[in-house]
Amino acid sequence: RREDAEGVLQDAIDKLGFTGEGYAARLTLARFLMERGEMDGARELVETVVTRDPTNGEAYTLRGRLLIIDQDYDTAVTELRRAIKESPDNVEALITLSTALNFNGNRSLAGERLGDAVEASDFAPRPSLLYADYLAQEGRLDLAGNLLADSHQRNPNARQVLVALARIKLAEGDYVAAEEAGEKLRALDDGDGRAANQIVAAALTGQERFDETLALLGTEATELENVTRSQIAGLITAYVRSGRNDEARTFLATALEQYPGNPELLRLRGRLDEVEGNIEDAEASYLAALETNSGYVPVYDALSKLMIRQGRDADAEELLVNGIENSAGNTDALRFSLAALLERRGAFSDAVYQYRLLLQRQPTSDVIANNLASIIADNDPSEEDIETAYNVAKRLRTSEIPHFQDTYGWLMHLRGDHAGALGALERAVEQLPDNPIVQYHYGAVLAALEQYERAREALDKAVELGGESALPQIERARALLAELPAESAVQ
Repeated sequence: RREDAEGVLQDAIDKLGFTGEGYAARLTLARFLMERGEMDGARELVETVVTRDPTNGEAYTLRGRLLIIDQDYDTAVTELRRAIKESPDNVEALITLSTALNFNGNRSLAGERLGDAVEASDFAPRPSLLYADYLAQEGRLDLAGNLLADSHQRNPNARQVLVALARIKLAEGDYVAAEEAGEKLRALDDGDGRAANQIVAAALTGQERFDETLALLGTEATELENVTRSQIAGLITAYVRSGRNDEARTFLATALEQYPGNPELLRLRGRLDEVEGNIEDAEASYLAALETNSGYVPVYDALSKLMIRQGRDADAEELLVNGIENSAGNTDALRFSLAALLERRGAFSDAVYQYRLLLQRQPTSDVIANNLASIIADNDPSEEDIETAYNVAKRLRTSEIPHFQDTYGWLMHLRGDHAGALGALERAVEQLPDNPIVQYHYGAVLAALEQYERAREALDKAVELGGESALPQIERARALLAELPAESAVQ
């Protein structure tokens, strides 16, 4: 009853005026408005509190969040540091500052602030999960696992912490520890152990204890209406991993007799057909699933990927558009595939539109940020476009992923900082020596720095690697080669 809640808050603001409780009501209402996307109303409330109560750390925290939405990361960092100065143990401010630092390209400092949030909260679940995710992305699975284990000790009833701990252990290949976490989760779930069973089944499969996996999941699968998609998929995976494809097919056939037209069962039958190389049968199963449920996202995802592997990009694009229009669930995976297809066929403005929508929904995704910034930067951007893309790409500055370094370095070059761009592009080209676009970017920066011999070498390689490609970057490489002086000004 959000409308009623907002009415109560407005009444409180009117009656309490400019008091501590009145400020608290304003900030709570501002959060509600932000969730609804009404940023102007939220800003007005926050600015009122900041003006009247300049020591209010919560107000500076919300101002920081609004500045992040506006992509003004430098100012956001300043405001959030002020919030922490007023409230040193403000966990929300620390987490929000971490976000601003990350988006501003200071990933290491962002991690440190998450660590501070964990300490300030005494290993509360949310900051612990965020910091563990950061550590996992940095490849530090052991530290992420230790952190989650500490959080679990302090919060033994926090399901999400146990689930995350189990996933870390599965990723590490520590299947015994993952099984233990799954059993603890089962005890916590008071007998409804579906999530726990998925974890334990994955751990048993990892240990190649396939019979136990099948026994665990097969027992539940006797009543399919109570079984999740992941559990059925885990059961089929266990059959296939143990070389018992015939039994998997028998199970699916029996299940489809009981639940004809079930889209998940048909999807799994299609996946089994794909594994066995029966591509036509796989597509028939996927299409049958869509006939019974035209909004089932996993089938759109599976069928579009099958079409793309066959080189049927136009069919895949049409299917993805239909899936996004018809599905009521989360269509981010479909939208990401669609954006990639649009980019591949040169529909750049449409691809940018899709990536922008995705970044709004997943603002912490570096992959989406990179793709959006890259496509803007490589297609005749205006100065305004370059600044927009640079703001998006700043988070990639310290990344070790070469594609991200390429995007960030190229944007530095487009902004006129050729010397600053060179380091990032040297790291990118070292790891991606056979990528023609990276070679073109590298060569263009060297040319801007008047290092013509090195530029010629990189641009020659870009053209050679590009071959007969119609990529616009290869045409630009050829044109730039023709313009280079015969000798370097800088050796």
